[in-house]
Amino acid sequence: MIKLKGDPIIFFTRTSEEKNNKIRPVERLYFKVFKWRQQYIEKLINDTFIKSEDTREPQLFVSVGNYWKSVDHGFNLASPNMDMLSPETKEIFNDVGRFIDKKQWYIDRNIKYKRGYMLHGVPGTGKSTIIQMLGAHFGLDIYYCKSQDFISPNVTNLLADVIVQPSIIVVEDIDSIAEERELEEGETEDILHALNKNSMGTILNALDGIVSYDGSIFVCTTNHIEKIDSAIKRPGRIDMIQEIKVLDQELIVKHINKFYETNYMIDELIGVSPKTIAELQNNMLMNETVEELFKSLKISLK
Repeated sequence: MIKLKGDPIIFFTRTSEEKNNKIRPVERLYFKVFKWRQQYIEKLINDTFIKSEDTREPQLFVSVGNYWKSVDHGFNLASPNMDMLSPETKEIFNDVGRFIDKKQWYIDRNIKYKRGYMLHGVPGTGKSTIIQMLGAHFGLDIYYCKSQDFISPNVTNLLADVIVQPSIIVVEDIDSIAEERELEEGETEDILHALNKNSMGTILNALDGIVSYDGSIFVCTTNHIEKIDSAIKRPGRIDMIQEIKVLDQELIVKHINKFYETNYMIDELIGVSPKTIAELQNNMLMNETVEELFKSLKISLK
């Protein structure tokens, strides 16, 4: 109950119900207001939404069957320093930024407002980290869809529950579900072909379902792009394919300087070799001083 000068002006009650066969709890808030006090509830709702938009932080969700479960710890990354990003990562950030800014452009041209990305590269190059940085930088919710949920009939229901748009929908290691099965004992070539065809059809239907949802930013990752069928990579499903490479010498020195608060120039060091961001971070965490790191990585001063 909300009172004004001692008189009740708004009554509200909260109820809970179950949705989708008691799988996903739903909570509803009901307001009742005296007609002559209606302006107060309008102000309450408007002020609440404005405050929510101003203070809301992006959220992380993971698929659990046919609903999304919120991840309590949320984002563990701040918006990135663009100077620390590789050229290919900057391209992704720039493209997402253009997409977000051009919603009306899509509407005016009757083009579905969606964007699809495929990030590929060797393990440890930071593909998953880039996705979280995108969410932090642009203030977007991220929905991680497990591979088994991605190819299930429930994927349409999952999309219907993506409330805030635009949001990032993620399927990691898509090659694990897109790779053709090999012949197993007791199977014939015809059976194997039918199984693979059915699996690919399910994946394409799921992809088309995601990219047809207005405001979706679909991102998938793979360590083995050569295993991905061309039908999955075609324009309209995937708009941008970007290789995430190992760190070059310049970026390695930048990361070292930031971590150890030093000011080395690349031409001052000998033995700096390309590495994945995971390799470099692990080495920096294992070595307390920059001198210890240089010894571990066999880097020396000129």
